[in-house]
Formats: sequence, C-alpha cells, structure tokens
Amino acid sequence: MNVNDGKFIDIIKRCNFLIYLSGSEGGCPGGVLNLMKVGIIPIVSKWAAMDSFEKIGYILHSLDERSIDDSIKWANSLPKKTVVEMKEKAIEYVSSTHTIQKYIQEFETFFSEIK
Repeated sequence: MNVNDGKFIDIIKRCNFLIYLSGSEGGCPGGVLNLMKVGIIPIVSKWAAMDSFEKIGYILHSLDERSIDDSIKWANSLPKKTVVEMKEKAIEYVSSTHTIQKYIQEFETFFSEIK
C-alpha cells in the first residue's frame, strides 16, 4: 500500500505501535523506517533493530509467543506522555538519519573508497 494513500493514513492515525517479527534482517528495514517516519513506535526483533533502539522502541528478546506478549504488555504499560515522546523520537530519528542527502553522502563516500 502506498504510504501516502488515504486508507493507509487513516490506519496510521489509529495506531501507535508496529510489531515486526523478522529473523533475517541486516538492520532496520525500510518498512519499519517508513512507519517510524509517521510516528509509529517499532517493536522489532534484534535483527531489525539499530543502535540506541531502546530509546525509540522495543527489542523483542526472541520471536516466540512469550516475547511478543511481553512487548504488548510493555506497550500497554506506557504512560500516554511516554508514548507521545517515543513517537516524536521515532520521527526525529528517521528525519535526521535516513534522508536523501545522507544516502547521497554515503554513496559518494563508498564510491570514492573503491576508486
């Protein structure tokens, strides 16, 4: 679904968290980053997390039912103020670290190193 689609935006307005149960990522995937960009707090496996993730979201200890249940209990226990702060941190993180300018800079650095 297009992230700019009205239906998608309506869904996002009713959500605060994303549970992402990947066991094979090599970092935070684009789908998680796109949702963080609109203020969704990620609950992800260690394979889909990034540095300092605990300030932005929740890292699942494993991919079993108990770990998922623990993450839901964690999310439900957060005060509303904390949820708002974490949503803002998610937006801020993506806005400052995953920009077109940052990717251009990283590609330029990569290509200059292989010359």
